[in-house]
Amino acid sequence: MVWHTTWVLISVFLTIILSTQFNIQFGRTIYQGEKSEKAQQIFAPTCAVGTCDGEYRYLKQVGEGSYSTVLEAQSSTTGDLVAIKVFNKKEGRETFEEYIEKVESEFKLASQLVHPNIIRSLELRQEEETWLYIMESCETPLITKLLSESMTQNDISDVFVQLLKAVQYLHMRDIAHRDIKIHNILLCSDGNAKLIDFGEALNLTRAEGPTTDFVGTYEYIAPEMYRAEPYDALKADVWALAILFSALSLQEYPWHRAQMSDSNFSASVDNSFNALLARLPIKSRHVISHMLKIEPANRADLHDIFDDPWIQEISKKQMC
Repeated sequence: MVWHTTWVLISVFLTIILSTQFNIQFGRTIYQGEKSEKAQQIFAPTCAVGTCDGEYRYLKQVGEGSYSTVLEAQSSTTGDLVAIKVFNKKEGRETFEEYIEKVESEFKLASQLVHPNIIRSLELRQEEETWLYIMESCETPLITKLLSESMTQNDISDVFVQLLKAVQYLHMRDIAHRDIKIHNILLCSDGNAKLIDFGEALNLTRAEGPTTDFVGTYEYIAPEMYRAEPYDALKADVWALAILFSALSLQEYPWHRAQMSDSNFSASVDNSFNALLARLPIKSRHVISHMLKIEPANRADLHDIFDDPWIQEISKKQMC
């Protein structure tokens, strides 16, 4: 999809301040095509905090992105907490109808996904001129947990394997997420990590021809995508997962872009990523090295990854 909504369940200001302390320069999201034209306002959020529409009472705002506001709400009938994404404005070259189609397409895909490590999409509904995307509530953004200094390496490894399970579930259904990153992961009170935001997800069974569109977040984008050639979106997800683990473990990105013009990346390629791998936990190095193969054909897939002894060890602990 050319549009993208970033889930941020903590203020952007706080994230910038804290991330500076930890030297994490979190990437901005990029989109296919230019965004030079300002379109009409499409959605105007009318769900004010403290109000009730009869079905949900809006408790507090927990996030705000370019195109949406996220509210925590409580069901008036069951008392259950939910997260409601309220769409704001859409800027770009899309028509009103095109944007609506993409919102509905994202929900249609996401609502069919049932996995403990994927956020559950419950309902897409229209309230007058406002569209509401209702999801299960999950309390803590991973970025908040990371920046609070309360994550151990064991915690990071546990979250990583949970995310591997989520992506394995997607890939078994020929779905590529295409925007795996720290900001798209939530941590729930039951200990489950949840992958969110399917705005860039691609159902490969419905794709028309090879995947060529350039989407995602710079630091996580695989090198073949920078080469502007058709690419395997599933293998690009694997690359992003390796970057995710590296960023969580090191509290910084290893490079800004996976291009030879990026000095950090070119230096890593020159030494076969050995300098990067040496900074990661010993048991993780084998599988991460295979996830960071430059050529997609040589890169591990999720089946290969779950054959790794370290991944199996963590996965077994999660089953206890």
